[in-house]
Amino acid sequence: MPINPEVAIGAELAAIEFSWSSSDVLLYHLALGAGPNDLRYALEDRLHVLPTFGVVAPNFRTFEPPAIRFPGIEIDLARVLHGTQSIVLHQPIPASGKAVAHPKIADVQVVGIPHERYGEEVLACVIPRDPADPLTLEELRAFCEGQLAHYKIPSRLRILEAFPMTVSGKVRKIELREGYGA
Repeated sequence: MPINPEVAIGAELAAIEFSWSSSDVLLYHLALGAGPNDLRYALEDRLHVLPTFGVVAPNFRTFEPPAIRFPGIEIDLARVLHGTQSIVLHQPIPASGKAVAHPKIADVQVVGIPHERYGEEVLACVIPRDPADPLTLEELRAFCEGQLAHYKIPSRLRILEAFPMTVSGKVRKIELREGYGA
């Protein structure tokens, strides 16, 4: 399991694009044991998605044994003891969809802020994976181009260390709007 820090540190990672269907969600739920007592996870017409599906979605159709291969890193996951993962959902996962993960973004919140001419514009508040190499507005806009309608693409960007949170652990979007939208 070699790791070459001279190659790995600072290596650029590509975005990961993936999609899923309601059939994938149903298959996942059945594999976890959803049955007659869990109808909201087993009936297509009122399908709810388990939060843990977000962990498997990017590799759901991968049939090779797991391995991690990044520049300077090659790890066989069959030989690694798995720790814990934390999943935070800000809204339910749709039963089908697609997503793209940007390698420079650890977390993001998007809010509408006042704009003189249009009423509102889009502000993206980003916590970067590497604070020494944060995302630029140009990189964010290029990443969103073709993925989102033009009016949904952020016109403003704020790089943050952390989001303001409530005592119950929710992001205080009003503080993002008021504090960073000016």
